[in-house]
Amino acid sequence: MLNISDFYKQKAARKTALLFVNLLLTAFIFAQKMDVADYKKYGTLLRLSLHNAPFPDSARLNGYDYGGKHYDFKGHYDDSTVLVFVPDYFKAGRRTDFVVHFHGWYNHVDSSAAFFKLIEQFYAARRNAVLVLPQGPKDAPD
Repeated sequence: MLNISDFYKQKAARKTALLFVNLLLTAFIFAQKMDVADYKKYGTLLRLSLHNAPFPDSARLNGYDYGGKHYDFKGHYDDSTVLVFVPDYFKAGRRTDFVVHFHGWYNHVDSSAAFFKLIEQFYAARRNAVLVLPQGPKDAPD
């Protein structure tokens, strides 16, 4: 039978191991860079800078504080990049369907597209749609 102190020791060990795995995964994600040329075999990948993109965001002009760390506006909240992928099998019609992917914390459009193989997965799904990846908070927990 497990006593209460052993239970908390195991719980702390699991939390530490999970944190370590998350840190390694985060480092791996940041190391991933998207090479646009690699995606030409699937269709057209556009890197746009759009005025109506989610960022820059005036609510983050002074940056953002989280976990005792400050994330500056510059580098985290000033990027208006939107990646748009049109697969080579796409057929224009009276309407166009869009699939929008919002990346998560400590990520950006290039790293999420590369690490999660979003272009490859989208292409393999064979949906007659366009994939849109707007830049959110870049490499920040927000």
